[in-house]
Amino acid sequence: MLRIIKDDEFVDVFEGDKPIVLTFFADWCGPCKLQHPVLEKMASKPEFKDVEFVKINIEDSSIAAAFNILSIPQTVLLKDTEEVKRLVGYKSDKELTKEVKEAFNL
Repeated sequence: MLRIIKDDEFVDVFEGDKPIVLTFFADWCGPCKLQHPVLEKMASKPEFKDVEFVKINIEDSSIAAAFNILSIPQTVLLKDTEEVKRLVGYKSDKELTKEVKEAFNL
């Protein structure tokens, strides 16, 4: 399941032990709008049932600054609360699937 969260929900994401696909976006960003259905599709696949998919709108969040987000869409792959990989720009389903599988050894 893909969740869009606010700053006050961010800590809750780390309560579980699932790896996290964290995507930063903005409503006005064209490539971000293209990335959303790719993330939704991936989040619904059985092979990613043990991965948490989360989006944060940079317009409503201070977390983007903590992650030094300068371009969007930007996806940060986290495992055990540590950054494993960072992907900048739109990624196709094929590209993102490959990157997530490699980063999380799926």
